[in-house]
Amino acid sequence: MGKKAQDTKNYSVPRDFFVQKLRNIESAGLNLALKSENPVAGGVWFRIHHGMTMLSYGEKITVTLTDVNGGTRVDILSECGMPTQIIDYGKNASNVKVIFRYLENGLPAGNAQSRTAAPEQPAAQPKFCFICGKALQPGMRFCPHCGTKLG
Repeated sequence: MGKKAQDTKNYSVPRDFFVQKLRNIESAGLNLALKSENPVAGGVWFRIHHGMTMLSYGEKITVTLTDVNGGTRVDILSECGMPTQIIDYGKNASNVKVIFRYLENGLPAGNAQSRTAAPEQPAAQPKFCFICGKALQPGMRFCPHCGTKLG
């Protein structure tokens, strides 16, 4: 199983602010490519890819935006592009930090963020298949819709 990093934060900003930022991420000069945008109940998730570098074979990044209490919960998961890669030289954690920094740039004044979950804690929100976007039950090893092996 490849290396990965994940973090979650809550913001008192509407989801549309982050949706527009993510739609323009390719023009930010971060070597990130927006691959897909997928609506789900109560939110939307984006698939972003980071190109190959000297440190890795590239990364697959999933950013999930969920409406919570008039604000937005942002969950970022960065995984190695090659499932057998076991060393990532901190690249996945760096991707998560860079995307949060990009999303927080230009936040309206007075909209503080707060960390809500550590990577090891199970999230209260439903999880979705990173290939087909269908909802998953906790503990599933394979997606029942497309058959993708889950991490």
